[in-house]
Amino acid sequence: MACRSPRTSGRDARRASFEGLRAVVAATVILAIATARGLTNESGILGALAVLALTVGFATAWNGIFFYSAIKTRNRAAVLGL
Repeated sequence: MACRSPRTSGRDARRASFEGLRAVVAATVILAIATARGLTNESGILGALAVLALTVGFATAWNGIFFYSAIKTRNRAAVLGL
């Protein structure tokens, strides 16, 4: 197993974090539209923040699967087969 440099590992972490940030923007827009259309949020701001946190976690983990397969196979095209 090849040793990865810390520089590459940091870049992968930034990419995964970007996917989480992109997901939170989309989730915020969806929550705002749903609220405008009559969604009742009985759990308050903490409930909305929990939904956003779960969205970030799920998006980061989901995209991590694809990053991991590309890194393990050292082939960018491998993710297309998933």
